[in-house]
Amino acid sequence: MISKGYDFPRLDDEDEKDEKGKEGAPAPQVDKYLFKSRTVLITGNVTQDLARDVTARLLALAEADHEAPITVIVSSPGGHVESGDMI
Repeated sequence: MISKGYDFPRLDDEDEKDEKGKEGAPAPQVDKYLFKSRTVLITGNVTQDLARDVTARLLALAEADHEAPITVIVSSPGGHVESGDMI
């Protein structure tokens, strides 16, 4: 999942379990399943860092199998235009 640096507010008072790795990234097993299913998530504002991460994932998926489709799911309010062009 692509959402580096974005923390979402909790709606309850429970302690947050360690479901995320560093910097708000999804747990490693989630990334593994997303890669295996050839799915890339783009969430939050489009920044240079986000574009770099998404592009790296897309290139890795294309290298793994250049004929299989890649699913991209976008939930973004927008952001830096040139960074979006990179994706």
